[in-house]
Amino acid sequence: MRIKKPILFTTLVFPGSGKTYFARRFAKQLGIVHLNSDKVRSELFKKPKYTPREHKAVFEEMDRRVEKLLSQGKSVIYDANHIKRAFRKKYQAMAKKYGARYLLMWFQVPINVAIGRTTRRKPFFNKWVVLRMRKATEPPTKSEPHVIIDGEKPYKEQVKALKKFLVE
Repeated sequence: MRIKKPILFTTLVFPGSGKTYFARRFAKQLGIVHLNSDKVRSELFKKPKYTPREHKAVFEEMDRRVEKLLSQGKSVIYDANHIKRAFRKKYQAMAKKYGARYLLMWFQVPINVAIGRTTRRKPFFNKWVVLRMRKATEPPTKSEPHVIIDGEKPYKEQVKALKKFLVE
């Protein structure tokens, strides 16, 4: 699979949906940049506390990196929980500014699966964090380019959901 025109991929999920597992593999397969908010957070903060101040700093840094990469004509997966439409619109505009396409990857899993995965992996997350994020999630509109990815399917099947978009 080859990408002709740069793409900015963003993710819509609540924790435990399988986005980072997918994004890491997909970026490697396509030879594109994978920017993960948890990784950037750990670069910026020795002991992350997930405060609003930290959150702001992480996303300012992520945005700075995405703009730089897009300006160089590189495709990027912006791996974070983009649950608010306003932020996703901002990334759509950013992609357009640099002549890139935009696609939201909307990962879906049953809530009990997400809670189980998350609480095993990150002790500071609990089921209430996942439930709160799910409730706050704003689904994409019809005008927002997006693909639904089943977070329980094997990787090869997940990639099939993106093939149509990638060949356009």
